[in-house]
Amino acid sequence: MRDRNRLKRTAPGRAGVHAGQPAESLERQVARLFRRLGYQVQRRPATHDLGVDLVIVRPKLRAIVQCKNWRRPVGPAAIRDLYGTLLHTGADLGILATTSTISRSAQRFAEGKPLLLIDGPLLQVFLRCL
Repeated sequence: MRDRNRLKRTAPGRAGVHAGQPAESLERQVARLFRRLGYQVQRRPATHDLGVDLVIVRPKLRAIVQCKNWRRPVGPAAIRDLYGTLLHTGADLGILATTSTISRSAQRFAEGKPLLLIDGPLLQVFLRCL
């Protein structure tokens, strides 16, 4: 459970990671989180992955996950990319997990779409609870 403490607050209102923490560590933490929730998790290689870091599967659900280890807010371009990848892969759900915040315009774009956005503060809560 020591990995859950690696996500640290870097500035008021923004969650980030300790300087030097590799993005792969965030992927491992998110993969562990979904495994604890009962999903089968497949990590994708960094090359030719269409931006998909993880594929999570349960009966009747296949989701793609993008992990963004960012300090700046995630904007609508990243959410549009996730949605396009969701449509391209035929997955049921697209999930974005970030160490940062998600801009209002990105949140508005995601409304009504099969997208789940997990910002840094919420991700920290999930990691602490599991």
